[in-house]
Amino acid sequence: MKTNTQTINSYLKEHPINQVFLIEAVNRYAKQITENKEEIIKIMEHGFISGECWVEAAESWIKHNK
Repeated sequence: MKTNTQTINSYLKEHPINQVFLIEAVNRYAKQITENKEEIIKIMEHGFISGECWVEAAESWIKHNK
């Protein structure tokens, strides 16, 4: 079984456009998360991952990619 890092690195090495695709996908998803913070936190309330942490990760991504 591959680690997350191995999976991403393998994908990125397949084709140069994959890098652009991955960054664009994360940008769009992070935007969706931060625009719907309260809803995301409520949906994830009893889940495996904290909704607050998920929102923080999205905000961090946006902050680092300005």
